[in-house]
Amino acid sequence: QSKHVQITFADAATRKKHQLNEFERVSHDSARDRQVLPIFCKGEPIRGTVSFPTVTNVLTHDGILLQMRGTALITYDSPDRLDFMKTEQVLVPAGGSITALRRSIDFEIEPPAFEHESYAGTYCQLRYYVRVIVQRKQLIATNYTHDEEIWVELTNDEEQATHHQSLQEQHHVQEGAAASRAASAENPNASVRMQVGIEDLIHIEFEFAKTKYSLGDVVLGQIYFILC
Repeated sequence: QSKHVQITFADAATRKKHQLNEFERVSHDSARDRQVLPIFCKGEPIRGTVSFPTVTNVLTHDGILLQMRGTALITYDSPDRLDFMKTEQVLVPAGGSITALRRSIDFEIEPPAFEHESYAGTYCQLRYYVRVIVQRKQLIATNYTHDEEIWVELTNDEEQATHHQSLQEQHHVQEGAAASRAASAENPNASVRMQVGIEDLIHIEFEFAKTKYSLGDVVLGQIYFILC
Protein backbone atom coordinates (compact mmCIF):
# COMPACT_ATOMS: atom_id res chain seq x y z
CA GLN A 1 0.00 0.00 0.00
CA SER A 2 1.36 3.38 -1.01
CA LYS A 3 1.15 6.28 1.42
CA HIS A 4 1.12 8.61 -1.59
CA VAL A 5 -2.38 7.51 -2.75
CA GLN A 6 -5.73 7.40 -0.97
CA ILE A 7 -9.17 6.20 -2.15
CA THR A 8 -12.36 7.56 -0.58
CA PHE A 9 -15.81 6.32 -1.66
CA ALA A 10 -18.39 9.02 -2.37
CA ASP A 11 -20.95 7.85 0.22
CA ALA A 12 -18.53 6.37 2.75
CA ALA A 13 -20.30 7.96 5.72
CA THR A 14 -23.78 6.61 4.93
CA ARG A 15 -23.10 3.37 3.05
CA LYS A 16 -23.92 0.11 4.78
CA LYS A 17 -20.83 -1.63 6.16
CA HIS A 18 -19.76 -5.23 6.71
CA GLN A 19 -18.16 -5.79 10.10
CA LEU A 20 -15.45 -8.44 9.77
CA ASN A 21 -15.55 -11.02 12.51
CA GLU A 22 -12.43 -12.42 14.13
CA PHE A 23 -12.37 -15.45 11.83
CA GLU A 24 -12.65 -13.35 8.67
CA ARG A 25 -9.80 -11.08 9.75
CA VAL A 26 -7.51 -13.98 10.59
CA SER A 27 -8.32 -16.06 7.53
CA HIS A 28 -7.22 -13.35 5.12
CA ASP A 29 -3.65 -12.42 4.31
CA SER A 30 -1.75 -9.78 6.24
CA ALA A 31 -2.69 -7.06 3.72
CA ARG A 32 -6.14 -6.86 5.30
CA ASP A 33 -5.82 -4.39 8.14
CA ARG A 34 -9.36 -3.03 8.21
CA GLN A 35 -12.22 -4.40 10.27
CA VAL A 36 -15.10 -2.68 8.44
CA LEU A 37 -15.67 -2.77 4.67
CA PRO A 38 -18.24 -0.83 2.60
CA ILE A 39 -20.92 -3.04 1.03
CA PHE A 40 -21.70 -2.80 -2.68
CA CYS A 41 -24.47 -4.76 -4.37
CA LYS A 42 -24.69 -6.07 -7.91
CA GLY A 43 -25.85 -3.35 -10.33
CA GLU A 44 -24.40 -0.44 -8.36
CA PRO A 45 -21.80 1.96 -9.79
CA ILE A 46 -18.76 2.66 -7.62
CA ARG A 47 -17.96 6.34 -7.17
CA GLY A 48 -15.27 8.05 -5.19
CA THR A 49 -12.19 10.22 -5.11
CA VAL A 50 -8.50 9.44 -5.53
CA SER A 51 -6.26 11.84 -3.63
CA PHE A 52 -2.51 12.34 -3.33
CA PRO A 53 -1.90 13.71 0.16
CA THR A 54 1.90 13.84 0.00
CA VAL A 55 2.14 16.04 -3.10
CA THR A 56 3.65 19.39 -2.13
CA ASN A 57 4.71 20.56 -5.59
CA VAL A 58 4.25 18.39 -8.70
CA LEU A 59 3.86 14.63 -9.16
CA THR A 60 4.79 13.60 -12.69
CA HIS A 61 3.75 10.19 -13.98
CA ASP A 62 3.25 7.98 -17.05
CA GLY A 63 -0.48 7.56 -16.57
CA ILE A 64 -2.79 6.75 -13.68
CA LEU A 65 -4.89 3.58 -13.97
CA LEU A 66 -8.06 2.68 -12.08
CA GLN A 67 -8.89 -1.03 -11.78
CA MET A 68 -11.74 -3.09 -10.34
CA ARG A 69 -10.37 -6.50 -9.36
CA GLY A 70 -11.72 -9.76 -7.98
CA THR A 71 -9.31 -12.26 -6.46
CA ALA A 72 -9.71 -15.77 -5.08
CA LEU A 73 -7.15 -16.81 -2.47
CA ILE A 74 -6.74 -20.57 -2.21
CA THR A 75 -4.96 -21.49 1.02
CA TYR A 76 -5.44 -25.28 1.06
CA ASP A 77 -2.34 -27.43 0.42
CA SER A 78 -0.34 -25.11 -1.87
CA PRO A 79 -1.42 -21.44 -1.49
CA ASP A 80 -2.46 -19.84 -4.76
CA ARG A 81 -4.06 -16.61 -5.99
CA LEU A 82 -6.48 -16.40 -8.92
CA ASP A 83 -7.61 -13.11 -10.46
CA PHE A 84 -11.08 -13.95 -11.81
CA MET A 85 -12.20 -10.38 -12.55
CA LYS A 86 -10.44 -7.27 -13.80
CA THR A 87 -11.63 -4.06 -15.42
CA GLU A 88 -9.37 -1.10 -16.14
CA GLN A 89 -9.74 2.52 -17.16
CA VAL A 90 -7.33 5.40 -17.58
CA LEU A 91 -7.94 7.89 -14.83
CA VAL A 92 -5.29 10.37 -16.02
CA PRO A 93 -3.40 9.89 -19.32
CA ALA A 94 0.39 9.88 -19.54
CA GLY A 95 1.99 13.31 -19.50
CA GLY A 96 -0.41 14.80 -16.98
CA SER A 97 0.69 16.12 -13.65
CA ILE A 98 -0.72 16.12 -10.15
CA THR A 99 -0.07 19.43 -8.41
CA ALA A 100 -0.50 20.73 -4.88
CA LEU A 101 -3.47 22.76 -6.14
CA ARG A 102 -5.15 19.72 -7.72
CA ARG A 103 -4.42 16.74 -5.53
CA SER A 104 -7.68 14.81 -5.98
CA ILE A 105 -9.56 13.20 -8.91
CA ASP A 106 -13.16 11.98 -8.91
CA PHE A 107 -13.89 8.60 -10.48
CA GLU A 108 -16.84 6.39 -11.38
CA ILE A 109 -16.78 2.70 -12.21
CA GLU A 110 -19.82 1.48 -14.15
CA PRO A 111 -21.75 -1.30 -12.34
CA PRO A 112 -19.25 -4.19 -12.26
CA ALA A 113 -20.37 -7.63 -13.45
CA PHE A 114 -20.18 -9.26 -10.04
CA GLU A 115 -20.83 -13.01 -10.26
CA HIS A 116 -19.80 -14.03 -6.75
CA GLU A 117 -20.20 -12.57 -3.29
CA SER A 118 -17.30 -11.77 -1.02
CA TYR A 119 -16.43 -14.82 1.04
CA ALA A 120 -14.07 -15.72 3.87
CA GLY A 121 -13.59 -19.44 4.42
CA THR A 122 -10.99 -21.72 5.93
CA TYR A 123 -9.41 -22.68 2.61
CA CYS A 124 -10.68 -20.02 0.20
CA GLN A 125 -11.42 -16.29 0.27
CA LEU A 126 -13.04 -14.14 -2.41
CA ARG A 127 -12.04 -10.49 -2.27
CA TYR A 128 -12.91 -7.43 -4.36
CA TYR A 129 -10.99 -4.19 -4.36
CA VAL A 130 -10.48 -0.95 -6.26
CA ARG A 131 -6.85 -0.42 -7.25
CA VAL A 132 -5.09 2.76 -8.33
CA ILE A 133 -1.72 2.51 -10.09
CA VAL A 134 0.43 5.59 -10.66
CA GLN A 135 2.82 4.49 -13.42
CA ARG A 136 6.33 5.91 -13.25
CA LYS A 137 8.33 3.53 -15.45
CA GLN A 138 9.70 6.22 -17.78
CA LEU A 139 10.92 8.08 -14.72
CA ILE A 140 12.87 5.00 -13.60
CA ALA A 141 10.92 5.03 -10.37
CA THR A 142 8.66 2.65 -8.46
CA ASN A 143 4.96 2.71 -9.29
CA TYR A 144 2.58 3.91 -6.60
CA THR A 145 -0.15 1.31 -5.97
CA HIS A 146 -3.05 1.48 -3.56
CA ASP A 147 -5.93 -0.99 -2.98
CA GLU A 148 -9.22 -0.27 -1.26
CA GLU A 149 -11.24 -3.39 -0.47
CA ILE A 150 -15.03 -3.59 -0.69
CA TRP A 151 -17.52 -6.27 0.41
CA VAL A 152 -19.82 -7.51 -2.36
CA GLU A 153 -23.35 -8.84 -1.86
CA LEU A 154 -25.47 -9.97 -4.80
CA THR A 155 -28.82 -9.11 -3.19
CA ASN A 156 -29.87 -6.03 -1.30
CA ASP A 157 -31.99 -5.77 1.87
CA GLU A 158 -35.24 -5.32 -0.05
CA GLU A 159 -34.72 -8.48 -2.09
CA GLN A 160 -33.82 -10.46 1.02
CA ALA A 161 -36.94 -9.20 2.79
CA THR A 162 -39.07 -10.30 -0.17
CA HIS A 163 -37.56 -13.78 -0.02
CA HIS A 164 -38.11 -13.91 3.74
CA GLN A 165 -41.78 -12.92 3.37
CA SER A 166 -42.22 -15.58 0.71
CA LEU A 167 -40.85 -18.20 3.09
CA GLN A 168 -43.23 -17.06 5.83
CA GLU A 169 -46.20 -17.41 3.50
CA GLN A 170 -45.07 -20.87 2.45
CA HIS A 171 -44.81 -21.93 6.10
CA HIS A 172 -48.40 -20.94 6.82
CA VAL A 173 -49.94 -22.62 3.80
CA GLN A 174 -48.01 -25.88 4.06
CA GLU A 175 -49.02 -28.42 6.67
CA GLY A 176 -45.82 -30.25 7.53
CA ALA A 177 -43.35 -32.30 5.58
CA ALA A 178 -45.97 -34.46 3.84
CA ALA A 179 -47.52 -31.46 2.12
CA SER A 180 -44.05 -30.24 1.17
CA ARG A 181 -43.19 -33.57 -0.45
CA ALA A 182 -46.44 -33.52 -2.38
CA ALA A 183 -45.71 -30.03 -3.65
CA SER A 184 -42.20 -31.10 -4.65
CA ALA A 185 -43.63 -33.94 -6.72
CA GLU A 186 -45.67 -31.43 -8.71
CA ASN A 187 -42.91 -28.82 -8.90
CA PRO A 188 -39.31 -30.16 -9.09
CA ASN A 189 -37.96 -26.90 -7.65
CA ALA A 190 -40.50 -26.25 -4.89
CA SER A 191 -39.56 -25.49 -1.30
CA VAL A 192 -38.26 -28.38 0.77
CA ARG A 193 -38.08 -29.25 4.47
CA MET A 194 -35.67 -31.50 6.30
CA GLN A 195 -35.82 -32.56 9.94
CA VAL A 196 -33.19 -33.87 12.34
CA GLY A 197 -33.28 -34.30 16.09
CA ILE A 198 -33.21 -36.40 19.21
CA GLU A 199 -36.27 -38.49 19.96
CA ASP A 200 -38.50 -37.14 22.75
CA LEU A 201 -36.20 -34.17 23.26
CA ILE A 202 -35.78 -31.71 20.40
CA HIS A 203 -36.26 -31.60 16.65
CA ILE A 204 -34.68 -29.10 14.26
CA GLU A 205 -36.51 -28.45 11.01
CA PHE A 206 -34.82 -26.74 8.05
CA GLU A 207 -36.90 -25.09 5.34
CA PHE A 208 -35.37 -23.94 2.04
CA ALA A 209 -37.07 -21.73 -0.54
CA LYS A 210 -36.40 -24.21 -3.34
CA THR A 211 -34.81 -27.56 -4.03
CA LYS A 212 -32.26 -26.61 -6.69
CA TYR A 213 -29.81 -23.70 -6.68
CA SER A 214 -27.45 -22.33 -9.29
CA LEU A 215 -23.97 -21.00 -8.49
CA GLY A 216 -25.32 -17.45 -8.64
CA ASP A 217 -28.16 -18.04 -6.16
CA VAL A 218 -28.30 -17.04 -2.53
CA VAL A 219 -29.49 -19.86 -0.26
CA LEU A 220 -32.28 -18.53 1.94
CA GLY A 221 -34.36 -20.46 4.42
CA GLN A 222 -35.60 -20.82 7.98
CA ILE A 223 -34.74 -23.03 10.94
CA TYR A 224 -37.42 -24.17 13.40
CA PHE A 225 -36.60 -25.57 16.86
CA ILE A 226 -39.35 -27.93 18.01
CA LEU A 227 -39.28 -28.96 21.69
CA CYS A 228 -40.87 -32.34 22.35
